[in-house]
Amino acid sequence: MKTLIDITYDLFEIDPVSFYSTRFSSGGGKFEPMALRPICRRAIGFQKFEFLAEEIAGVLHSQAPGFSVLDIGCGSGRFGAYIKSVFPNCRLTGVDMSKACTEESLENGYDMAIQCDFIQGLPFPDDSFDFVFSMDTFGHVEFRNKDGLISEINRVTISGGSGFHGIECGDINYLNCNPKDEKDPIRRYVYIDGHIGVENLDQIYDRFSKEMTVTKAFNWQVRPLLEVENALTHSQWGEKFSEDLSQFQTPEAMLLADAVIGHINRTNIDMLLSGFGPILTQKRLDEIVPAGPVRNYVSSLVNWGGFAMISTHS
Repeated sequence: MKTLIDITYDLFEIDPVSFYSTRFSSGGGKFEPMALRPICRRAIGFQKFEFLAEEIAGVLHSQAPGFSVLDIGCGSGRFGAYIKSVFPNCRLTGVDMSKACTEESLENGYDMAIQCDFIQGLPFPDDSFDFVFSMDTFGHVEFRNKDGLISEINRVTISGGSGFHGIECGDINYLNCNPKDEKDPIRRYVYIDGHIGVENLDQIYDRFSKEMTVTKAFNWQVRPLLEVENALTHSQWGEKFSEDLSQFQTPEAMLLADAVIGHINRTNIDMLLSGFGPILTQKRLDEIVPAGPVRNYVSSLVNWGGFAMISTHS
């Protein structure tokens, strides 16, 4: 391996069609986001839904009939179900390589869900959608295919349209991995959910900026998710964090803790965006904050994340 372009599913001996066939399928059953208890909607995991809905709400004509939305890598359609509950007039389309997922997306209210290898191109004419989004998708896209997918997103978005992308981010040293060694920590990390293309916020920002205007970019502060050793030992927060909470065994206690974390997280993000502007990349902070303790502190807050949020305008 010489460059990140060489990091492929083939290298890890993974067949993506088989790997993802049911991995992100919920197993059926309609997702009813508005039926969730209010405390559930305060939990940190629900903030992805909130950020997405806020971006769509910021598009003035989002309540108009025919407002078209595309979900790339729609999975089981949980995000679309929430979008439909908030914006029932939108026309929602999803694409995914999994047949099981597209079928579940239709159950969750999508007007259309197409099974396809969207990495090879989106099956739509130019200027087809007012709003294009993805959630937990780009971290599964090989480095060699990322720019092409972004170009396709720009192509199918109408002139003046918008987008929002929640992207797994972090600094994963793929070039220091032995993909044939089953004990290699990065290989094991890739095999959990297929995160073969994770990069940091600055790199994500630079990619999208080549094709469209990035109007907002920040890290959603869930750092333990993208610490490789933690990801290997626990599917959500990591072993260290989980051990601290293990004394609270009841679902109610865990839900309350998650809601408190969610509130703190959202407050921190809103303060950072208000104080330092909508682009919170390290490069931008280096430009606007003088070198010294303040920059170091702000950088530690801004980079304390494992999930990037990117808003775009075509």
